[in-house]
Order: sequence, then C-alpha cells, then structure tokens
Amino acid sequence: MQTTLLEVHKLAGWRTAKKTGRLVALLGSLVIQHHPRLASKLKLHTLEGDEPINPAAMVCIGSLGDAWQQAPAKLLRKYDIVGITDDGWVEYKPKDGPEAEIDVIQVTAEMLAEGTLPEVRGCHWGVKQPDGTFNQFGKVGVWLARLKHDTSDFYFIDDLVFRNTYELVE
Repeated sequence: MQTTLLEVHKLAGWRTAKKTGRLVALLGSLVIQHHPRLASKLKLHTLEGDEPINPAAMVCIGSLGDAWQQAPAKLLRKYDIVGITDDGWVEYKPKDGPEAEIDVIQVTAEMLAEGTLPEVRGCHWGVKQPDGTFNQFGKVGVWLARLKHDTSDFYFIDDLVFRNTYELVE
C-alpha cells in the first residue's frame, strides 16, 4: 500500500465539529477476562488498523458499530454516562459545549499523490511501529480530527461515521 504522509500541523482549512452520536464502552480487561489464554491474540479491528486490546483502556463501540479504544479519563472528559445496557456495557452520550468540539478537515484526492492513501504519524494510538510510535491509515474522504486543547492528539474518522455521528458547528 502506497501512502501520502499528511503533515497535520501544516494543513489549512480546519473546521469545527462536535460528536452527536452515542456509544457504549467496556473496560478492556472485562472484554478479555473470559479468554485469558487468547488475550495476547485478540485484536480490535479499528479504522486505524488492528490493535491489541489494552486491558486498561475502554473498548468503545459507536452507534454505527465502529470500534476504538481510549483511556477511561479521556472518555469521561468527552462523554456523560447515560446508563447500562442489558448486556453490561456502559452507555455514553457526548457532552455539550466547547470542550466537546474538535477541529476537522476532510481528506481529498487533491491532498494525496495519485493512487495513494493518507497516512499520519505520531498519533496517540493506531498501528504500532517498531520504534514504538503509532501511525494511522485512511482513505480518500476520511476526516482527520484533532483535539482543540491538544493538537498533538489527532486521528481519522470514517466519512460514513462522521456524517452520521458528528455535526459541523460553523
């Protein structure tokens, strides 16, 4: 797979968006507790790539079935608990207000070398590289997002997920 490296901090045309879709989450250790022998082999299929399940992270499933992991404290900064599902997952809704807003830019074909896919390096999560850093890979039309209060935290959001669970604020 050929990629074009996107230099996140050099991109222009960022817009403001906020999450509107709900999610469910469960602590990673609870996801794998019934299969301890398989724990090192279980992978979570995410937009960013297949990741080992982190026992200390929250495994999140969005309203469209998209999956990702994040630290419990970070999840609680962005979401409020709504309740518990019948199968034991915690249900969350996005917080309202400026702390819920993110910067986004949609990746277009014009941003990429012909026949390549977008790549970002230095992410907080994604596909772990031999040097210990994380990369993420996307496709044309994906949204690149970054936190307003921490622009070093950036990630891809699939276009279908974005259109159904986010809204542009402007």
